[in-house]
Formats: sequence, C-alpha cells, structure tokens
Amino acid sequence: MLRRLGLDGTWRVRWFDGQRGRSEYANREETDEARYIDAQVPGEIHLDVWKAGWIKDPYVETHCLAARWVEECFWSYRRFFNVPAEALKGRSWLHFEGLDLVAVIVLNGQEIGRHNNSFYPCRLDVTGKLKPGRNLLTVHLEGGLFDACEKPFEG
Repeated sequence: MLRRLGLDGTWRVRWFDGQRGRSEYANREETDEARYIDAQVPGEIHLDVWKAGWIKDPYVETHCLAARWVEECFWSYRRFFNVPAEALKGRSWLHFEGLDLVAVIVLNGQEIGRHNNSFYPCRLDVTGKLKPGRNLLTVHLEGGLFDACEKPFEG
C-alpha cells in the first residue's frame, strides 16, 4: 500500500558562512532555536529572511543589493516529523521535487545523500533509517556559488 507523508509547510532555517556557525549544529535534536527563523517549504529564502525582518523588501529600489549576503551563505533547514510504526514495514523513500542547488541531506544525524541539480528531483532510499515516532530531517543548501568556484576552468 502506497502511503505519502507530505513535508511541505513550515520548517526552521538558519544561516552560516563558513566562519560563523556550523552546519552540524542543525543536525542535533537539541539546538539553539533562537538562531532559527521560520521558512516555508517549498519557498525562497529571500522571502523568509524578509519576513523575519533581516532584510528590506528585495523587490523595492536597490534593496536586493543589500540582500546579496543571503546568496553568499549556506542555509540549514530542519524539521521534525512523525512516522507511524506501520509505515516502517515496507520500503521508504524521501522525495524532493527540487533542491536549489547544492544539498546535503541528513536524517536523524546521519547523512543520507547529496544532490546538486535543481532541475532534477532527488529521491533517496531511507528504508531502515526512519524510526517510529519523531524523526529529524535536515537539508543543508548552498546556492551553487561555492560549488561553481571549486570547479576547474575549461576555456
């Protein structure tokens, strides 16, 4: 029997830049919630940061230039979700319609996959990795800026 558990909706998100903050903090069950803001998934980080009051409306005047830092950060999204015991009896898959762009996916503190194509869905087999009751899913995202600069120039 095919069952689906949607994880759209409100997640929590925080930023780090390689000097301040570390992605592994988001993988822990207990973390400093004051460092997180609400984020809508699916969504767009600029809108969540704007809603939180961290930037001015990026669609007005030149506010988008002052918000450039948002694109230069890494973002860690996290969400707890409950899995009914009967759902653990068969195969389980985690399916993302789109991750923009470079993603590391962590389930209950264990990395379960990486993905770097926003135009191609990400599907991960999580059979045996879910636990009954509360699970923590964390998705670390980077907009591609750092990934692109690490690639050799071919010209």
